[in-house]
Amino acid sequence: STQSRSSAASDVYKRQNIDTSFGDNGSVVFPQDNSNEFRNIRILTSGKILYYTFAGIHRLLENGAIDNSFGEDGVLDPYATAFDFDSYILLPDEKILTAGVRIEAGVFRIGMKRFFEDGTIDSSFGSNGEAIFEVPDASSLNFTSFHVIEDGSIFLTMRISENNDPVTAIYKLLPDTTLDISLSLIHISE
Repeated sequence: STQSRSSAASDVYKRQNIDTSFGDNGSVVFPQDNSNEFRNIRILTSGKILYYTFAGIHRLLENGAIDNSFGEDGVLDPYATAFDFDSYILLPDEKILTAGVRIEAGVFRIGMKRFFEDGTIDSSFGSNGEAIFEVPDASSLNFTSFHVIEDGSIFLTMRISENNDPVTAIYKLLPDTTLDISLSLIHISE
């Protein structure tokens, strides 16, 4: 019967310590399509949840409901059509740092933006909240990761091809978002 299945399901939830106040009895389910593959889930100190899909960065409330006060209807699209959004990291102060790639006049560019926890742009980062730098001589580029260290410097890694020779490149941006030429352009042949 429906009643006994419901009771049995409730017992399973209790045994597994699932928070049934979250979403619908402990889970939030979204329709699956090519634009909503969940990646990089982060929990804010407020209990709100950040994750990204190909549509951008999304934020849920503590109870699993979409946080419509974040971005546009709960989604922050850091680059709209200017860059292909690749990833984000949550900084210790809960600001959001994003990275993306675009090709402009045959030159690959990396674009980074920093946002406050509420999804508004942090204009103190780079130039009005954005830092852009070129990756010269690349015939292809695959952004792989980035990391911010204590002093605010940003390390980026990417796979690039220069004249059909694939390498892994490490770049370092100083806290003021200028390229650190003492370290940048370290290429590791593959």
